Amino acid sequence: MQDETVKLAPGEKARLQSEESKKMPAQDNHNRPAKTDNSDASHSPEGSLEKRAWEIRRRLENFLQGRDYNFNPDPEIVKSIIKAMAKRYQQFGADYCPCRRVVGDKEKDALIICPCVYHEQEVREDGHCHCQLFTKT
Repeated sequence: MQDETVKLAPGEKARLQSEESKKMPAQDNHNRPAKTDNSDASHSPEGSLEKRAWEIRRRLENFLQGRDYNFNPDPEIVKSIIKAMAKRYQQFGADYCPCRRVVGDKEKDALIICPCVYHEQEVREDGHCHCQLFTKT
């Protein structure tokens, strides 16, 4: 048997892989249908991730008004946690706390949508929530 190695022009391998991936069915995450919403005009995963992170941050800033706790004073921690939350939104369709496990049960998973039901007690007792997004002021 002969080795049939084919030499591809630069960029041709990426084009072929792209075409092949279009033929394959979307992977199922925790028995959820793949998201098909292409409403983001940029069609850039990174762009839509950044947009979602910005939306989450604005929502949480509004939530924090008048509370006796705030975002972690370290902006890199806040940025990292919010970005992880945006990734979870892309994967699961909700702003789940990145420090807690999504189990696939709607009732149980609803408890970990940020701000999760556990955060107030954790901030009160520990000075910060589990993922350290929120800290006592």
